[in-house]
Amino acid sequence: MSLADTVGTAAPDLIHSVYSQVKDHVAGVELGVHLHSRPDTAEEKINAAYAAGCRRFDSALTGLGGCPFAGDNLVGNIPTESVLAALTKLGASHNFTSAAKFAPHE
Repeated sequence: MSLADTVGTAAPDLIHSVYSQVKDHVAGVELGVHLHSRPDTAEEKINAAYAAGCRRFDSALTGLGGCPFAGDNLVGNIPTESVLAALTKLGASHNFTSAAKFAPHE
């Protein structure tokens, strides 16, 4: 199951708070996030979810896709490259051995 912010308006503190509260009520369910963001705020949203205990992130290669209702042409799926870069900075383990080769999408 994914908690989603498909218009990219959730602030990092809201992402952290909602994830923290929901995870305690869905024991046994793989819970993740599906976040949309402007490129300049993606990392802080990823960090907030990770700090709340999230270990599954939906993303899209190069950030393809998005929500036409976001009202901001820069809001879209968080690129997989940005997720990997943020997790690498946090020292988090992941299954991608070539993550250092990815640069965040800008």
